Amino acid sequence: MPTTIQPIAAQVSAPKPLHGQDNRSSDNFQFLALPSHGDITASMPSSITCAIMQDVSGGRDPVVTTLSNGGSFSVSKVSKKDNYYLASPSGTSLNFEVTLSGDV
Repeated sequence: MPTTIQPIAAQVSAPKPLHGQDNRSSDNFQFLALPSHGDITASMPSSITCAIMQDVSGGRDPVVTTLSNGGSFSVSKVSKKDNYYLASPSGTSLNFEVTLSGDV
């Protein structure tokens, strides 16, 4: 069965960290599906960069990757069971959406 590129996660981010947060600029999200191998690609406004961080309960949240429009990262960096959030945005003064797509 052929695979197709399709959205596997999406989230809206504030233009700066949320009140009381150092980095977090969005609510948590999870991946709906993951490619068995390969990369995940970001779609977002072209002038913006932000990070994806993993939400670790009671621990230090690691940076998974830094994103820009059309950028990609290895699927091996994420898991369907974990929570992630957008963080440390730059290049905007407005809320923005990030859509993550993969070959599933």
